[in-house]
Amino acid sequence: MMSRHILSVTALDTWFFRDGKPMREGESALAPLETFFPPYPSTLTGAVRAALAKANGWNGRGRWSSELRTVLGSHEDLPENGIRVTGPILRHGRADHAHSYFPMPLHLLGSTRLGDDGIPEFEPQCFLKPGPEVVCDLGRVHLPTAEGDTADLSNGFGFYLDAQSYIDVLAGRLPANGRCFSREAMGSLEFRLGIRRDDDTRTTGDDALYGTRHIRPSHLTELLFILEGLPEGWRLPSGLIPFGGEGRLAEIDIAQAPELPHGPDMGDIGGCLLVLLTPADWGLPGHKAVADCDQPWPRPEGKVPHLPGVRIVSACVEKAIRLGGWCTFARGKAKDGIEDGPSPLSLRPLVPAGSALWCRIEDASALRPHIADGLVRIGHRRASGFGLAVIAPWNDQGVETK
Repeated sequence: MMSRHILSVTALDTWFFRDGKPMREGESALAPLETFFPPYPSTLTGAVRAALAKANGWNGRGRWSSELRTVLGSHEDLPENGIRVTGPILRHGRADHAHSYFPMPLHLLGSTRLGDDGIPEFEPQCFLKPGPEVVCDLGRVHLPTAEGDTADLSNGFGFYLDAQSYIDVLAGRLPANGRCFSREAMGSLEFRLGIRRDDDTRTTGDDALYGTRHIRPSHLTELLFILEGLPEGWRLPSGLIPFGGEGRLAEIDIAQAPELPHGPDMGDIGGCLLVLLTPADWGLPGHKAVADCDQPWPRPEGKVPHLPGVRIVSACVEKAIRLGGWCTFARGKAKDGIEDGPSPLSLRPLVPAGSALWCRIEDASALRPHIADGLVRIGHRRASGFGLAVIAPWNDQGVETK
């Protein structure tokens, strides 16, 4: 039986997480690079892998032993029979009253306003659903539509729902007012001004200033993750770890299991709704991740990578996240026989969390084994936390599909 542990990461300082946006010398320091919160799964998984390695014999420098690489991998991809990380999952609140929060489903529309405390608030109004077939640049497709006047409404991108409200949404019920939380409610943003310095001469030069914006999570906010597949006898990490950009301090510890959303029982209905709880990596053209998928991005009549038996009918998707990173491991031998050193990772487009995909079920028997507790994992780098989605039945009656 696969081992399963619940751990938390809490902030002891400000945190800084970024995407693939370039940070060039000479750009105005008054236009700071913004932080993203919560961090992307690869950031969390990378910190967890390093913490696990240090807890099990790594001295913090040099290559990992073969035993560590077997479980933790040696590049950005985790080994097939190694660990699996689910998260990050936001939890906010005091002790027994804390709740888990997940990105707002993008097919839920509402109005946004500033509350009395200056924190944005979202009031749900209606749902989008696949509409009649139309002809556009994508061909003949079913674009999402809503009844009534939606001119002043928008999706809740950047807001979060607790697990119970998520269950309501998946059942077709609007969440109660006051159950939608913004990122600002879970932490405050702080501006940082830095200057580039030459390490040899200890001097600086022109165009050396840069600006970043960090987040200081509330003392009531923590990140949870589920760690599975750890071999017997391995120690769990605990104590202080470097986390995110600039290696800011965080504390890792054992935690209580988070509440996870789930949809109604699938039954024998002919369609399903997928809502991403973490960003999904659809893969790059020619990459092994898209061997079973005909497109590198969700498209009408397209497949869902690593989820057989379904085809996309319509979707609510925000613009792509471009995420890179840094690989601290050697990637092999160069032409001259010298081992390559650390290097940046290629930018990859990610489907944002909260994206909603309506799918036609073509083979329920192929789909069913991939559903566990109302959740599925799709796309590439699933063991690193990408592509976690909740699945719910969708009645596709009235939507004529091919």
